[in-house]
Amino acid sequence: MVLALVFLLIPSLSFSTCLLPPFKKGTSHRIIQGFGGKYSHIAPLQYGIDLEMPIGTLVYSSRAGVVSEVKMSSSLGGPSKKFKPKANKIIISHGGGDYTLYAHLKKDSQRVKLGQEIPAGLPIARSGCTGWCDGPHLHFEFFKKNRDGSRLSKNFKFKTELGCAVPKFGAQVSNKFIK
Repeated sequence: MVLALVFLLIPSLSFSTCLLPPFKKGTSHRIIQGFGGKYSHIAPLQYGIDLEMPIGTLVYSSRAGVVSEVKMSSSLGGPSKKFKPKANKIIISHGGGDYTLYAHLKKDSQRVKLGQEIPAGLPIARSGCTGWCDGPHLHFEFFKKNRDGSRLSKNFKFKTELGCAVPKFGAQVSNKFIK
């Protein structure tokens, strides 16, 4: 009884949200930094992942929602933290305080607008290497906002043909699931 109560009060201990991979059906991408990656995925942002992705690859929404932030004006990126504010990004609100972040996007490649309602599996932008970035990739994160507006990443899984799977460093993630 006590254990069941704990899971009801803290659901993230018992399960995680299952999301569509953020790329085109029939393609796959390797995870080059996973949960808790020592390079930049440190608490409270430990549940982000980096997917190796050539510049210009279409990025897709992983869940239906409303576009809550679009920053796409930078063409600068590099391997130093000083580039961090130059990252282009799109954030989508999924209701209930949940958001997804798509970062390091190519300058002016957005296909969505602020406030736009979008379905899961919609192309939203193109991958790039803007901000703190030592090679082309997509940073993907599922998170909640703290009271001060900062992010608190949440664990998640990707939908696969066999069910939902935790994204792991070095794994090749395949997208055969989108409609």
